[in-house]
Amino acid sequence: MLTSRWIRPCQGAVIAFLSGCVVAGPAFAQELEEITVTARKRAEGLQDVSVSIQVVSGEQLLEKGTVDMNDLSQTLPAVTVVKGGASDQLYIRGIGSGFNGGFEQAVGTYIDGVYLGRSRGSRAMMFDLDRVELLKGPQTTFFGNSSIAGAFNITTATPTVGEKFNGHISAMGDFNHGEKNLEAALNIPLGDRFAVRLAARKYDMDGYIDNTWFGGQEGGHDDKFGRITAVWEPTESFKAVLKHSFGDMEQTAPFAKEVIQCNAPPPANPNGRPGSSCAVHAGLFDNQLNYAVQHSRFEMSWADFSNTSLQLDWDAGGATVTSVTGWIKNENRDLMDLDSGPYTNFNTNQYDEIDQFSQELRLTSNTEGKLDWMFGFYFQDGDVTLDGNNNPYFVAAPPWQAAITATQAAGREAGTMSLRKQNEKTKSAFTAMTLHVNDANRLLFGLRWIEIEKSMSQLASWATFSDVTLTRESRQLIPPPFGGFITAGSSNSSASWDDLLPSVIYEHDFSTDNMAYLSFSQGFKGGGFDFSNRDGNVNPIFDEETVNAYELGFKTRAFNNRLILNGAVFFSDYKGVQQSVLNPANFTFSVSNAAGSSTRGVELDTTFSATDNLTLFANLTFMDAQFDEFLGACNQVQIDAGQCATGFQDLAGKETTFAPNFSGSIRAEWAFDAGSLLVRFSPSAFITDSYYLQSDLDPFNRQDGYIRWDARLAVGDHDGRWEVALIGKNLSDEKVMFFANDLPGSPGSYMIGLERSRSVGLQARFNF
Repeated sequence: MLTSRWIRPCQGAVIAFLSGCVVAGPAFAQELEEITVTARKRAEGLQDVSVSIQVVSGEQLLEKGTVDMNDLSQTLPAVTVVKGGASDQLYIRGIGSGFNGGFEQAVGTYIDGVYLGRSRGSRAMMFDLDRVELLKGPQTTFFGNSSIAGAFNITTATPTVGEKFNGHISAMGDFNHGEKNLEAALNIPLGDRFAVRLAARKYDMDGYIDNTWFGGQEGGHDDKFGRITAVWEPTESFKAVLKHSFGDMEQTAPFAKEVIQCNAPPPANPNGRPGSSCAVHAGLFDNQLNYAVQHSRFEMSWADFSNTSLQLDWDAGGATVTSVTGWIKNENRDLMDLDSGPYTNFNTNQYDEIDQFSQELRLTSNTEGKLDWMFGFYFQDGDVTLDGNNNPYFVAAPPWQAAITATQAAGREAGTMSLRKQNEKTKSAFTAMTLHVNDANRLLFGLRWIEIEKSMSQLASWATFSDVTLTRESRQLIPPPFGGFITAGSSNSSASWDDLLPSVIYEHDFSTDNMAYLSFSQGFKGGGFDFSNRDGNVNPIFDEETVNAYELGFKTRAFNNRLILNGAVFFSDYKGVQQSVLNPANFTFSVSNAAGSSTRGVELDTTFSATDNLTLFANLTFMDAQFDEFLGACNQVQIDAGQCATGFQDLAGKETTFAPNFSGSIRAEWAFDAGSLLVRFSPSAFITDSYYLQSDLDPFNRQDGYIRWDARLAVGDHDGRWEVALIGKNLSDEKVMFFANDLPGSPGSYMIGLERSRSVGLQARFNF
């Protein structure tokens, strides 16, 4: 067991393969403490769960200065989280969903048991956490909700009834990008049966991208978050936990993209519009990947969120009744310069709103016997509104030029609007049973029925606006000025999908500390409507996506619990894969169902308490993820070389996006005494080989392999009352692309977004 007060925040479910809570010294024990997870909707030891899972503690997230899931994913092998406009992209094992507002993500996100129906809702959740469980492969029985590639199961910190008044405050600032992060949490006991936890975070950053045309920094933040948690335990058999999170986020140019390969001669009239970005802006771009952009100053992102959950647990003797109720309300606005040039040639102002209610009821057996069981029901009702406004001045059509001139003469801007309102209802019932064949063998059976119903109304029209920011409050609809880019009209559609999804797992204990498992599961991701469609008269529908998944895994403890070694061999066969593909002519991400793809590989996770003061961690993934059948768009290099006579390329046998053949992280945690002080040093490396960011396999959209180094050096007292640390991120200063694609209307030119460059910061923390 852990004995030092310094590790008090790590007690419970907080030590994991990627976390560094176990260190050694005179006050530390060598033995690695088991952590508790809820991957199967029960509190279980990580080594007892037959699921490929990685866990990161809230303590480790706080220490490393992790600010969001994108930041977290840069330390996890075979995992990618990319911020986007209509939606974020979440990938596990080379499987995920692209940019389209109509997608549910193949990687689901769950906060305190509540499903976030929109991927962007998770951006504001990464503060005051107990742990993040990364579940790999289809999460059919216990989660459902289209999570066919995996899930982030996030648990926020909860006060303990009867615990004394305590808390912490942490502050961090970096020397490179004007980053400042202030976090605090306070546990307040209110009698013997009630407790409250208050948590808040204020995060700011000037930015890490230079705007060399207009001056200043891009990629900055001004974020504020808060959470209040109340726990009530009126009896020994009943517990109620109410959590309410709220806040807002403001970012400057979060999608700032650099332009390369724009080498056309400068135009005679650089202010002339319409025309493609390279025709209008040639000579203004620096054509280098150097953390510098030349786009307009109108890019920004704003979000306001409110998430509430109520969990009730009643121990009825032989079973526990659990109710989880969730209310989510998120509002997002993104103003983006899609052609990345200084003139407002192709701006978009997009409003994205969600209002969601969900209810889950579970009945779980308590008694130990031959059969453990769980029955559950789930219902979700959500409304999504996506309101997009564009000024597509890159379209070179004479009638459009005349309309622009006339509109601007009247003091307004011309553009388009696409308004979509979708309602989605999900109904589901599930059961899970564990048959204890004998002391060493178990059979686990799961079954989930799910039905998804969606209805959508849409309106597409031409419009004028009061200024180039295209605010919807100033929007006035007008007749079509020319027959291109968008088709004015309105339509209503509805569709439904359902499936019955089984899973079977065989577990065998070789000893108390050694377990192996073999699993099969089917997964399902419902279809939907293409939110990028620009014909208002039709609602294109894409079909469901399904998977058959197989996994052989083991979990081992050795050397008196100083070594934990877990591994898995996996194979997943996907059909009807939902793909989002860019049409560079008008920057539309259209959706189609690829015939199939598959992913296979090997994962190894290990933690080793090597000496009294050194603990080592490693997570490795070897993977082959490929399209089995898919006729995809040609890339521009193929078109220029005359290799696209049919208009498409056969991608069968080619790798999927965000699918490196190898990725891994290694880390060491070293602690030693320095007189009255405790010194801790933790270097880490994230390693990956190359991967594509777009499914057309354009070489300009390929990220080269790299090794990213991070490190943390901390000094504090032995009682864990205070600590000061120096934190370095991306110390090797690797240029890592989070986005890469064709520049709209400019064949052969590309726009690329880079992750943050090297940063070094100072962190201080005080516990009380």
